[in-house]
Parts: sequence; structure tokens; C-alpha cells
Amino acid sequence: MSTIDDVIQVHDIIKNDGWSGDDPRVFQVVEYVNIWNNVTYGLTWAYESEERKHRYEVETDFVRQPKIIWRANDERYQQKD
Repeated sequence: MSTIDDVIQVHDIIKNDGWSGDDPRVFQVVEYVNIWNNVTYGLTWAYESEERKHRYEVETDFVRQPKIIWRANDERYQQKD
């Protein structure tokens, strides 16, 4: 799944350093407002092409106000407990 609207699930992924079950490791999590004005989280994976990894960072009709909230191995985006 590349989009999640459950903030608890997102926090669990971040807390587990991008890992969730047997899924591949998440590269980054981007919080954004979707077309229905709901907060949604876009996840991308390290194995994806550079273009695909950053797809949620670009504003579109479906992705508004994107904000990177976590990125693997990047201390700028590590969640502070």
C-alpha cells in the first residue's frame, strides 16, 4: 500500500525505522492533504526509481501541501519521541 490514512500505522512504521511486517523498507513518508481534504500519508520504497521515490513531494490536484515527515537514514526527518 502506498497511501495510508491511519496515523497510528504511520507512526508504527516510523518507530520501526521504516519496517512493517514483511514489507520492504519504506524510503520516506510524506504527509499531504488529498483531493477530499483529508490528511493522507504517501509511502515510497528504497527499491523504486528516484522519480517514483519522490512522487508525493510534488503538488497536484490529488497531493496538496506535501511535507516530508520521515526519511530513512536521514536525521533531519527522524521522529522525536
